[in-house]
Amino acid sequence: MTEESNPDEQRRVETIEEITALPLNTESIFISRLTDLKVEALSRLTQLRILFQDGNSQITDAALSVIGNMMYLEFLDLEWSAGITDQGLQRLYGLATLRWLDVGFCRSITSNGVAALRSALPLCEIDDDGIGK
Repeated sequence: MTEESNPDEQRRVETIEEITALPLNTESIFISRLTDLKVEALSRLTQLRILFQDGNSQITDAALSVIGNMMYLEFLDLEWSAGITDQGLQRLYGLATLRWLDVGFCRSITSNGVAALRSALPLCEIDDDGIGK
């Protein structure tokens, strides 16, 4: 198996062009400065299980609508995403495979929104340090 076709390898990407060049069976991504457009580009990776991001995210609730359709996600890092809200978190309720989610330091998320998400995803560990700050 060549390196390009190894879906288990975590891929580090920064641009939409790099995302669109990834093999469709990519399972793990480490992405710099996540945006709504980058999330839209990631939606073609139907086997994506792990999404980590670096730096302050610029995503909004629109990106959560796309992420909510990524049915194989197990690990999702949304830390420092100031543009997502409790309403957006509702888009994640159907991610039954999600086992870990970081929404720490997301200024527009409340403890009530996280509590509702925990009820919807009881098997998911949710890191919510510093929400609303």
